[in-house]
Amino acid sequence: MICKYTLPLLPARFDLAVPFGAQLLACQLQRGVPVLWAEVTPSNDKRIWRLEWFGTGHEIRNARGHVATVQIQEDPPLVLHLYEVFE
Repeated sequence: MICKYTLPLLPARFDLAVPFGAQLLACQLQRGVPVLWAEVTPSNDKRIWRLEWFGTGHEIRNARGHVATVQIQEDPPLVLHLYEVFE
């Protein structure tokens, strides 16, 4: 099954509960809001993905791996990079 998860921009660091074994498919803006789609088995136990947004040019701290990059068409435009991070 493919599930959609709406992601907050603030706070920059947040937890997302997903079924164990979830596979990231995409992370994009939908109507101006960051959304992540993942292929999941809903009956699996949940695990926590600890995620954090970093702006271009900002130091990346405690990162486990890059998840996605989104471009927000504001004035000025904003590019945010989403990483899975350590606690």
